[in-house]
Amino acid sequence: MTTKTVAPLLPRCGFRRQVSLGVRPSKESLNPFHWSMLRSQRSANMANKFGIPQEVEARLRQKFKLCAYCRLPMQEHTGVKGSPRDKATIEHLNLDGPFYWAKGLKEEDLVLCCGSCNSSRGQKILIEWFASEYCKQKGITANTVADEVKQYLGR
Repeated sequence: MTTKTVAPLLPRCGFRRQVSLGVRPSKESLNPFHWSMLRSQRSANMANKFGIPQEVEARLRQKFKLCAYCRLPMQEHTGVKGSPRDKATIEHLNLDGPFYWAKGLKEEDLVLCCGSCNSSRGQKILIEWFASEYCKQKGITANTVADEVKQYLGR
């Protein structure tokens, strides 16, 4: 026998009041306008998929105008999905994790790099990546990267 989950009755008040009371209406009970409001409200509180606080991401964006690896200028490309070559992307220096702020990710383990370098590095550790053909062509070495990357390598 299957059981059907019944959503609790919502108080008879407006959508915004329900959300402010901590009631999360189901997607089916909302019209598309309300659902998009709920999504935008969630994304306004979380700057990125890693749960990095907005003020931390803002500091990173202020600090890294050049890619941490190839040192070329980056663009924000706000709202663009995917990774254009010059898009500023969040880079985790420590591939062992943690990858989420709630799990212990620290600001000193993050830099911003261009989409091209981020894509090229993938899951490689930095020292192995520096030996790649990509880094050789771009002149990327442990000595040419941003100071924050050098500090990470020195730990």
